[in-house]
Amino acid sequence: MKWRILLSIILLVLISGLILFEVVSNPSSEDRDVFVVNRGDNILKVSSGLKADGYIQSKILFILSSFNEERFKKIKAGRYELVSGASNEEILRILMKSGNIPVEFTVAPGYSIKEIGRVLERAGVCKAKEFMEVANDEGKWRALQEHYDFLKDIPLGSNIEGYLFPDTYMIDKGVDSIKVIEMMLDNFKNKVSDIDMGKKGKNMHEIVIMASMVEKEVISLEDKKIVAGLLWKRFDSGYPLEVDSTLLYFLTSEYPDVNDKNVDSAYNTYRYRGLPKGPISNPSLETIESIIRFQESDYWFYLSSSDGRTIFSKTYGEHLINKAKYLDK
Repeated sequence: MKWRILLSIILLVLISGLILFEVVSNPSSEDRDVFVVNRGDNILKVSSGLKADGYIQSKILFILSSFNEERFKKIKAGRYELVSGASNEEILRILMKSGNIPVEFTVAPGYSIKEIGRVLERAGVCKAKEFMEVANDEGKWRALQEHYDFLKDIPLGSNIEGYLFPDTYMIDKGVDSIKVIEMMLDNFKNKVSDIDMGKKGKNMHEIVIMASMVEKEVISLEDKKIVAGLLWKRFDSGYPLEVDSTLLYFLTSEYPDVNDKNVDSAYNTYRYRGLPKGPISNPSLETIESIIRFQESDYWFYLSSSDGRTIFSKTYGEHLINKAKYLDK
């Protein structure tokens, strides 16, 4: 009997010591922020997250509190606004209410504003039409320049295409479209804005425009670097870029024909030399880096075969032969 009492005392001392250590090492604050409980999170994961974010001082005390009336079973998935200085009881009461459950959506590399709008509508985030209107409303996204310096390189009369970074996101249903855009611009800022631009003499907007084309043209990183070098060589020499994906950006047809190359559009890289008016897609970090660290070669022409390979040519004559071999069948 005595050893049981002694063991209980030792356990009590150990638990008290752990609690005291947690409290001393994590002083409380009054910061207010959003805490997310995902579907399937158990009490151990929830308490660890609360402790890591500074909302509670002791995981042990919080877990013990949650066992009162089995409240740990009543915690619901969602997004909650919490105060770090709140008591365990207050936090538990909040977490047992229905939070605003975030939805997940994925923007694949190469998606355009229009395609992103469709993704958002399918996920229930916002209406595609509303998102596209905001993304194309220069007055609205220009107001964000104070927080995103890279937007200052974008010429007047443009949209936000190219800067909506492809990734998987979590956000509340029914949020304003501008909030979605801010989240994606934050991601671009974190992933891209500090990238070493090298000494190529190009600004961020020119890099993004070129990357948006290469993203739509080829698949592998090796091919992206070669095509980037080829297109920069054309650009610097004044040769038309002649990128088919720029035609698809402003045409309704999925397969452009010879006549489409004469359509008067600022995105038509067959009719007008230099870069198109703006990006035609939202490129990945890999593609953006390939534009900066491109590979020089003797190639001037390329095409994509039906099996996804990129066929390069040094002369226009070689290109015509490859075109007949791989495309004109």
